[in-house]
Amino acid sequence: MNLDSKIWGHVPISKWWSSAQKFGNRYVSPKCGFTLIELLAVIALIALLSSVAIPRVSTVLGVNLRTGATKVAGYLQGGYEQAVMRHQKIRIRFDLFRNTYWAEQYQDLPLIPLMDQNTKLDDVINQFEELEETPPLTPEEQLFKEQERYKKTDLTGLKPQALPSGIRFKGVYLASEGKVIEEQAPWVDFSPSGFGSKAIVYVSNKAGDVFSIIIPPLGGRARVEKGEIRPDDV
Repeated sequence: MNLDSKIWGHVPISKWWSSAQKFGNRYVSPKCGFTLIELLAVIALIALLSSVAIPRVSTVLGVNLRTGATKVAGYLQGGYEQAVMRHQKIRIRFDLFRNTYWAEQYQDLPLIPLMDQNTKLDDVINQFEELEETPPLTPEEQLFKEQERYKKTDLTGLKPQALPSGIRFKGVYLASEGKVIEEQAPWVDFSPSGFGSKAIVYVSNKAGDVFSIIIPPLGGRARVEKGEIRPDDV
């Protein structure tokens, strides 16, 4: 039987078979694989696409980072305004592990009610005696009880928030501590008088870019600057 009578695709079998080269116990077509020119062309194409795509990705990451930092700065400004307007202590707390932040409001201790015509004198005396009999707290216990009086709040504009995807808190510098806190949940306080302690919140992205959110000790007007600003430079 004439091999040319059988067609292998569009090429006669006899022609394909005669052009094959023996390799071990198998026959391999010389047309398999890519030529050096084809490989170089593919590499050049990949390099061209990378040179276009990577800068765009970096730009998007930078925009998201600035947006996240600006949002945190606005939130801090809102905490300051609520503290002054309501004449209450407001605390902005940062969860450095979950990259979330929220506001807490100071809860005043209940006062002993004033006496009126329905008040029994014995009840009032008993309340004062109980206070006198309460053993004094150590400084550590006093600090712990003080911290417990801050409760999470969802005042207007101060609902719990989270950083955009790919953005994280790198740390929070607190002048009261004299160092950058890089774990747990540090906070920034705003007093009713508008005074506070200088602080810097650092946010970064996967590319290693950093923005600094600087909170002044007075005024609460946080500003955003590119880079990891050192406390001594503020």
